[in-house]
Amino acid sequence: MSVGGKRKRGGGQVNMHDIARHAGVSPMTVSRALREPGSVSEKMRRKVDAAVREFGYLPNRIAGSLSSKRSNVVGLVVPSIRNSLYASMVQAISEVLRANGLHLMIADSGHRLADEEALVEALLAQRVCGLVLHNTRHSKRVRELVRSTGVPVIETGNLPADPLVQAIARGAGASTVKVVAATCGLQSSGTGFSTASSYVITNAHVVAGGRTVRVDRDGTILDATVVFIDPSLDVAVLYVPRLVVMPLVFAAKDPERGALGAAFGHPGGAGLTVLPAAVTGAYDARGTDIYGTTQITRRIIELHAAIDRGDSGGPFVLADGTVGGVVFAEARTDATVGYALSPVAVATAV
Repeated sequence: MSVGGKRKRGGGQVNMHDIARHAGVSPMTVSRALREPGSVSEKMRRKVDAAVREFGYLPNRIAGSLSSKRSNVVGLVVPSIRNSLYASMVQAISEVLRANGLHLMIADSGHRLADEEALVEALLAQRVCGLVLHNTRHSKRVRELVRSTGVPVIETGNLPADPLVQAIARGAGASTVKVVAATCGLQSSGTGFSTASSYVITNAHVVAGGRTVRVDRDGTILDATVVFIDPSLDVAVLYVPRLVVMPLVFAAKDPERGALGAAFGHPGGAGLTVLPAAVTGAYDARGTDIYGTTQITRRIIELHAAIDRGDSGGPFVLADGTVGGVVFAEARTDATVGYALSPVAVATAV
């Protein structure tokens, strides 16, 4: 069978006119029944469906999209298909599209704006009739493509609707930066935040062994120097002489269970993301230092938040604007759980 369907007995491919003759309807009715099932009566739709199944007819969607300039496919770009948090969103979108005669094509950007750009180009080349993108931060090229093609776009994800999260984001977002360290041909990225003029706190594992360390604040790249590192607690302090931001203040005590706030980070090295977060517990956890050589105990704040790789070193900010923890890891078995270092322990160490 080829794109146009199986061959007729006399040779050639089964086409829409063959389906129309067999069903006793017009070719236009067949076209409408296949493209917009809701636009024809149930009786007509059943006759067309029966003929399609009998002949094994497969419509040429590529040709159809060229003639109409749009397919019946919607493109969805998610940051990570490994994150189960996106599963319910994908299912909901699929159900709504299917009910309206549309289909979903899913792609994974890996939290990288460059990859998202390439995927958007590929999806638009396939004549998708719509795009669903994550977050509101996209490359200039993506914005230009969307504008020039006129394809409808829906943005989902970390668009904080919670008034509390919005308020925290406005107050602490400007104090948060992306941290990038390069070593031996590799590059690691994480998050950091300022607690004093020209100084940034991040996780030690983000910058350990880095030959060059830089911070990125809204596209402005600044050189940084590691002036303090604690491999046991997993904390580092960077000196960034050209960084001018409002510093954050550590909470005077560890937050209690149920405390609400927001976690700031740059997942996968992408743009700043602000997530609602809540404290679910606090305890002493046994483990090893960042080099895996020494047994240590850390005071841990457990969070209900979708922490991802790249968020390490970001602040968990409480409702009063103080830092209630330093994010350092996500749970391996539960995408809704993350971990932060005690604000008291970090403040004491640095």
